[in-house]
Amino acid sequence: MTSRSERCRRGFVVAVQSYLTAATRIFIGLDAVDVRCQIDGLAAICRYVFLGDPQSGALFVCRNKGATALKILTYDGDAY
Repeated sequence: MTSRSERCRRGFVVAVQSYLTAATRIFIGLDAVDVRCQIDGLAAICRYVFLGDPQSGALFVCRNKGATALKILTYDGDAY
């Protein structure tokens, strides 16, 4: 029997794999950001730190200071 965290990781991987295409751009932040901020704050980070358009369909990956959590922001044409 698998643990809940293992099932969550598997579900996340399947969801990301089904979303990614060869043309999907992925921006990975090397510096820590305040991941407590909401969507508007993360979108601002995408614009001014990554110099990307948060509504472009790209994936923007941010990590917290302790590198224990990630937030991935993407826009699917309807919502974040």
